[in-house]
Amino acid sequence: MQESVSQRIKIEEEIRVAPITNQFQIYYQPQVNARGELIGVEALIRWNHLEMRSFIASRFYPYSRACWAYFRD
Repeated sequence: MQESVSQRIKIEEEIRVAPITNQFQIYYQPQVNARGELIGVEALIRWNHLEMRSFIASRFYPYSRACWAYFRD
């Protein structure tokens, strides 16, 4: 239990530093219809963590929600 709490706190602290150190990358994925026509673009975010490699959003999103107020300020 204590380990998971410590891990969560560590990740939340690192998320706060990630934008400052340019660890987030945005990738744009085209959205096409059945005829192959571009109808939109989806933005995907990756966290290129310095120690744990690349995180897809679904892995760090739960932690980032706890930091939302920090990003807004």
